[in-house]
Amino acid sequence: DMEVNLRDRSTPPVGRIYPLSQVEEAELDAYLDAQLEEGFIRKSSSPAVSPIFFVKVDGK
Repeated sequence: DMEVNLRDRSTPPVGRIYPLSQVEEAELDAYLDAQLEEGFIRKSSSPAVSPIFFVKVDGK
């Protein structure tokens, strides 16, 4: 594990939040829950966010 100490009075960059449909939000929640349960990811205490968006793939 690693800890990143930020400078005082600095702010992280703000990423754009993309709106999700109810179906996309449910799919994202299920994915994140599964990843948390497997231990592949953990909850963050960072004030920064990362944008996420879905891309439709033909036939899926």
